Amino acid sequence: MQPAQPEPPPAQAPPAAAPQQPAAAQPSRPGIELPQHKLLDLFGEQAVVDFIGNAEQAINSNFSAADFAKMLLERYPEQAGRLAQEFSPDDAVQFVSGIPVAVGSPILRRDGKKWLEKLWESMQSRLQQPAQSSQPTA
Repeated sequence: MQPAQPEPPPAQAPPAAAPQQPAAAQPSRPGIELPQHKLLDLFGEQAVVDFIGNAEQAINSNFSAADFAKMLLERYPEQAGRLAQEFSPDDAVQFVSGIPVAVGSPILRRDGKKWLEKLWESMQSRLQQPAQSSQPTA
């Protein structure tokens, strides 16, 4: 019997366990400067840092991007909807790559980039489902 995969912590709470790699962005840490980015302008530093940390943890633990998308949309429907509709996986990669201490971030690996693409696809697909089901049939 395989143990169930733990659910990642909520997107706006710090990760439950420290990731194996250093977190990409940690506010209020001396010497770590976050790059200016439109993600920060819309969501704020803490929410973005928490999302990045939780995404890194999910990537490292092989947590399904589809399940992560479902969790985000259930817990934070407005924020996750805006993230999926107004941003792209490349925005997250660009943000993380602008952090000097994030060189080892799972988000910057090939598998991490693919995971982010699946996350965005899953969020966008879930966001379209209610609209499709509410449309009248001919």
